[in-house]
Amino acid sequence: MISYELLKDFHSIRTDSVPGDTKTQCSDYENYVIEFLSPRPIEKYGLVLFAFIMFIGVAGNSLVIAVVSSTRRMRTSMNILLLNLAVADLIILLICLPTTVLTDVTKTFWFGVLPCKGIVFVQNTGVYVSILTLTFISYERWKAVTDPLDLAIANKKVVIPVIWLLAMILSTPEPFTLQIESPTFDRPNFTTTWGTQCRVSWSMEIEKPYQLIQTLVFYVLPLTIISC
Repeated sequence: MISYELLKDFHSIRTDSVPGDTKTQCSDYENYVIEFLSPRPIEKYGLVLFAFIMFIGVAGNSLVIAVVSSTRRMRTSMNILLLNLAVADLIILLICLPTTVLTDVTKTFWFGVLPCKGIVFVQNTGVYVSILTLTFISYERWKAVTDPLDLAIANKKVVIPVIWLLAMILSTPEPFTLQIESPTFDRPNFTTTWGTQCRVSWSMEIEKPYQLIQTLVFYVLPLTIISC
């Protein structure tokens, strides 16, 4: 999410010298705010890059889903896991990436409190499913190499639901801490959607251990398993 540090210069936007009545001054003031928060030229070029990445990602993952789903002989144990990975990645690309990019380039969250909580929940769930699926794929490959005579294969009808359930459970705490916050402006009685943020409301004493646990469980541990 965008830090309020990016909005601290709002207090430097003055309207004392803006001529005209109150309505005109508010309109001019909002124009200043919009100009301050509007995408910079380099950010507009970045949008083209994001659009290209999104197109490649959506096309590639959709192709994996279509091929594995429609071709019976492609439904091997490994391909089912890759299908699960593609579904998680596609969810992130279609739901989370566009809203994240829009929020970053406009420094504004436009969608209200429920999407604020829901998008973060879906984003975290998709990321966790991807990580857990990759970790399980690594375990399956390690098992096949170290014990090739053991033909026992984990039941994917059990493994995949467990992965999604675990990911959703672990994604639940953060959305409960999210809330919509509007920035403060120098001009009294002035309100605008621009600058609104979706922010966590918990204290650093709680957030630091939570982020540390996330790093250990979803980065250090999976990376160790995948690397071994």
